[in-house]
Amino acid sequence: VFFSRKKTSYSTFGEDILLEGLLNRYEFISGNKLEFSYLDIGAWKPISASNTYILYKKGYRGTVVEANHHLRTFWKILRPKDLFINIACSNDETVDLLLFHLTAESNTIDQNFANKISQAQKVNVSEIQMVKGLSLQEIVKSHKSTFHEDFILDLDIEGKDFEVLSKYNFEDNPRPVIILVEDVSETKESAFTQSNIH
Repeated sequence: VFFSRKKTSYSTFGEDILLEGLLNRYEFISGNKLEFSYLDIGAWKPISASNTYILYKKGYRGTVVEANHHLRTFWKILRPKDLFINIACSNDETVDLLLFHLTAESNTIDQNFANKISQAQKVNVSEIQMVKGLSLQEIVKSHKSTFHEDFILDLDIEGKDFEVLSKYNFEDNPRPVIILVEDVSETKESAFTQSNIH
């Protein structure tokens, strides 16, 4: 008889279980436990669909960056030991945050992404907020001023991920030990129809 240990995932597609597996593998091979923080950009909710909640439960801490200020209270209540920053990850100093509704998963600063969500899911943007923007380099610098150890980067900013990541200078700035990044194919409409708004 084979017994399997049930794993609980909080991520949308089990990414946190894969991440945990990588960390366990590193510890097994090296004999050392990796000490790190996390930088969760486009964090959305503190538990639901979170890639970092499993780390928080294990005692790790980090910076969570979320453009939608309506979610701040959730983080303060459910993950009070994380550092919550209410800004958008952007190369522009200010951006428009397009809200489908106050806590929608697909709220975005990318007009093209919003248009695709609107068409695929038959929903409209209900509110536009002006939000301060900081580049990935500036956000990493801020994170490292509080958390000095190595860090894991989790980047999910609804359509702007590649643009932001491609402008980050990995040679002159701190390098994450692991990067988790959302990848939505421009050729697959199903990716937008499956991105449910909660």
